[in-house]
Amino acid sequence: MTTLIAKKINATPFSRPVFATSPLGDKQRLFVVEQQTGMIRILRLATGTIDATPFLQVTGLSTGNEQGLLGLAFAPDYSTSGLLYVSFTDTAGISTIRRYGVSAANPNVADPGTALTVITVPQPFANHNGGWIAFSPKDKFLYFGLGDGGSENDPNKTSQDPGLLLGKMLRIDVTKDDFPGDPKKNYGIPPDNPFLSTPGFLREIWALGLRNPWRCSFDRKTGDLYMGDVGQNKFEEIDFQPAASKGGQNYGWSLREGKHPFHPVTGTPLPTLTDPIFEYSHDNGEQGVIGGYVYRGAAIPDLQGTYFFADLTGTVSSFVFDGTAMPVAKSITDDLFPGGIEDINSFGEDDAGEIYLCIMEGSVFRIDKKILRPPLDDRIDMESAMTDPFQLTKGRQMDRRRIRFEQLVPAENLQQDALLQGLSAVDHAEESVSLTSLEGSISDAPVMFSTPQTHWAISSSRESAASLISPTPLITPSMTVAKRPRDMALRDWAIYLLHNAALIEHALMVQYLYAMYSLDESVRGPAANDSSVTVSVATWIPQIRAIAIEEMGHLLTVQNILRYVGGSITFAREDFPIPTEVYPFQFELEPLTKDVLAKYVYAEMPDGAIDPTFIDPAMKADIEMRAKAAASGGNFTNHVGTLYASLLNVFSDPAFKLPTSSGLPPASDTKAVTFQATVGVPWPRLQPNGSIVPTVDSAGVVHPVKLKGPRLLSVNSIDDVLSALSFIARQGEASDPGSMRLSHFGRFLEIYKTFPVEKAAGWVTSPAKAVPKNPVTNDTPSTKGAITHTATQLWARLFDVRYRILLASLTHITAIPNITNPGDTTATAEAQALVDWIFQLMLEQRLSISGLAKLLTSMPLADPPTKDMAGAPFTMPYTTTIRRCR
Repeated sequence: MTTLIAKKINATPFSRPVFATSPLGDKQRLFVVEQQTGMIRILRLATGTIDATPFLQVTGLSTGNEQGLLGLAFAPDYSTSGLLYVSFTDTAGISTIRRYGVSAANPNVADPGTALTVITVPQPFANHNGGWIAFSPKDKFLYFGLGDGGSENDPNKTSQDPGLLLGKMLRIDVTKDDFPGDPKKNYGIPPDNPFLSTPGFLREIWALGLRNPWRCSFDRKTGDLYMGDVGQNKFEEIDFQPAASKGGQNYGWSLREGKHPFHPVTGTPLPTLTDPIFEYSHDNGEQGVIGGYVYRGAAIPDLQGTYFFADLTGTVSSFVFDGTAMPVAKSITDDLFPGGIEDINSFGEDDAGEIYLCIMEGSVFRIDKKILRPPLDDRIDMESAMTDPFQLTKGRQMDRRRIRFEQLVPAENLQQDALLQGLSAVDHAEESVSLTSLEGSISDAPVMFSTPQTHWAISSSRESAASLISPTPLITPSMTVAKRPRDMALRDWAIYLLHNAALIEHALMVQYLYAMYSLDESVRGPAANDSSVTVSVATWIPQIRAIAIEEMGHLLTVQNILRYVGGSITFAREDFPIPTEVYPFQFELEPLTKDVLAKYVYAEMPDGAIDPTFIDPAMKADIEMRAKAAASGGNFTNHVGTLYASLLNVFSDPAFKLPTSSGLPPASDTKAVTFQATVGVPWPRLQPNGSIVPTVDSAGVVHPVKLKGPRLLSVNSIDDVLSALSFIARQGEASDPGSMRLSHFGRFLEIYKTFPVEKAAGWVTSPAKAVPKNPVTNDTPSTKGAITHTATQLWARLFDVRYRILLASLTHITAIPNITNPGDTTATAEAQALVDWIFQLMLEQRLSISGLAKLLTSMPLADPPTKDMAGAPFTMPYTTTIRRCR
């Protein structure tokens, strides 16, 4: 079975790349579309460099999140005609296709003077603009995918309106002009379009019933059309149209979402609807489908006919559609991005049929075949390093020798921040640590990065087959860490910090969940940073849920590290911690407000300077002020990143040793550790009938049903500890600039920017329901937050039981043998059965907890009922201690 990797190919970053393509026959260049700059940039595939002069810059664009320059299509005869077409939303909110010609003097630039408007479609709102365009490899007509016009819930019912172009797939002939008197219509209607003679239908319509077709594609071999159509709040879908189709399909929106009723019609017959070939729900935290491509390249023959797609939360999957049955999707996220990825923007395809992923922060990755080779002493797989840069932190453990990097491509093809992202040299002093990440491209000159006392340089040469690391002096800023008491041994200090990390991750997970459940998804109002934009509370809920699930992954990973170093696992939760420099703030279950959100942003905020283009200094100061006010009357507020910097400092110290007498492996041993949690199998998607399709791993093995859960990193060596800690720091607190937007800090910040202050104009009610702070289940009405309504109290106590069972399940997961590791001789059939049962139990408990938490926010807090609702109490059990399973 082929193992895949995602290989970064651009030497310098793009600005919000949203599409990538090549003209027919051009195997040297990839044309990358930048959404908000309006630029089309040429990426040289042989070198990874970007031409300094843009191929084209489209001006007069709107810059909304779903607007801007959205599509690019080269004419089928581009090699002779030099014509290309772009799709964009202009400043008036009008979706436009415009034609350009390539410069007669320079094939690497288009001629702006050749601009010709082909078609325009007004958009009532700033979202759901669609914007995909492409020529069919079969009929050579131009296809144009448009969303339903935006807002939410299809308020104008545009997708089913045959008199509107919104919510449709259009098909036009750009070689003709059937509207010679209209300068904004320079196209013809294909003679076999399906609705030419249908009363009330616009003739451009090829198919209808789309919500927001975000990335579609033709299978270049068969001509079949695949469409990724973004759902509302519950289901995402992949629609399909075979090449032999005569058009006219109705894909259902907004009569239904996926296969499920949404706005069913009454009193009139339901039109014939075409089912999606694949759908998945939001139950697993996913939020928006991104359609991809069927692989038709030559580099990976095993993938012929495989369709790739993604979700904006960072999952990448694939399936093969046989034309009849709903396919089973296989997750390939862990293969492509072992360290995780988010904000996938789009896919692309070059002339050779190779597939690319465009990431919002500026990277373009190609899906490649991973070359597997035996480990070579001190060598690091550079191919994996391109997508898993944290493995380079392992080099820090080899700092007593020269480290040789195997160079698989010419040095000029490599991007410095791709190689060094997450790599940090650590000062071994007790007081401070520097976490350094660089940007730029590798050249012949040595590249230097350092900390006050530890410093390195990477030298590269186009003639050399290897890059060496060697010391050289340089000074960079430092990051504060906790100071170890002089009478405490390093290992004891590490365990103390890890126990703090477990308490903190657990507390953050629970607080984020409570804040999420407090939100009223029916509420909407003007964005705080732009009153012309309406935001829906419902869009914040999946984002916060995803962060909470990731905190669970951090919690479990910390347990793995504790198990590895010989510490006791802990699922306790410190509600009233002693103020220290590692604990962010006192535990509070609170409804989400601007001040509470500021507290979360501040806790996840990187320590030190932040690029002012990412967060305005005035906003940063406002967040700090609000956070300190919200932290229990001005009590301590700290950055969680301080804790992980402190842990990286400890485990990077050459003096750190594990006791060989503890039964655990020494620090240099890489064999698996018994009693370590392992969640290495991709998790499935819930189907509409309540069943769950089994997942298939990268080896083709079908696995039993399990709920999609947090990312859990196994730890079998000190190097793995460093990689795991670096991953947590990057995902949570943006420990390097490249992870800023994808981190918990970045995602909370985006919510904060639009979140209203109390009683803000335009908000009829607050985003959060009237739930109490720190609800408790007791019979004393005078207790603040007491749930005293009889029925509500019973449901709240049931919630606590479910929460405690979940904690017990998590505890068991970290205490059973690692049965998935072939080297673990303690594995038994009984242990396997126990694991399957516990995972199933976790599935049931998490679904129950979610349902109960939502229910409690709609039930009265007290009797007689008032406007005050209850909330999930998350009461800790007396103990989470269990017997170790052997």
